Amino acid sequence: ELCLLLRNLKKCGAKVVVLSGGEPVLRKHLEDILDYGTQKLGLKIILVSNGTLAPKSLLECLKKNNITVQLSLDSIDPKIFLESRGVAALTQVLKNVDILLENGIYITLSSTVTRINYLHIMEVVKYAREKNIQNVHVGEFIPFGRGKLNKEIFLSPSQHFQVLKKLYEYQKE
Repeated sequence: ELCLLLRNLKKCGAKVVVLSGGEPVLRKHLEDILDYGTQKLGLKIILVSNGTLAPKSLLECLKKNNITVQLSLDSIDPKIFLESRGVAALTQVLKNVDILLENGIYITLSSTVTRINYLHIMEVVKYAREKNIQNVHVGEFIPFGRGKLNKEIFLSPSQHFQVLKKLYEYQKE
């Protein structure tokens, strides 16, 4: 079914496909899907993951197919990570960052900025620099869908400006 979708996307002119959640690493036959999309169709595939899983069989497939892995990392502080993501998985995510990098897999980080973590977002950016991770996507929390239930974590305009200012200043360094 997903291979049919990839074929149709290719026919429509797609060059890059992003596979995301739930958690795509849990999908059965993921390696076969990645092989098909990259080797048979010539697509560039980006895998968006929460970073809690990095099975060895998948690592080989990711490297072989030059898959970019985007990991969600809202904080490198365990308490803030737990409050932001709802699971105490920071240690596992950071371990898997190292495993992916050691296996030569290109990764990017993605942080959703909320009232929970906005004062700590620069720690994620600095962590990425230390690990030689070239791209960090810092996105705003959007109170849409399930997010409607969490409007209280939406940034105020002044908080949003504060984050943007810090990112701008750091980028100038």
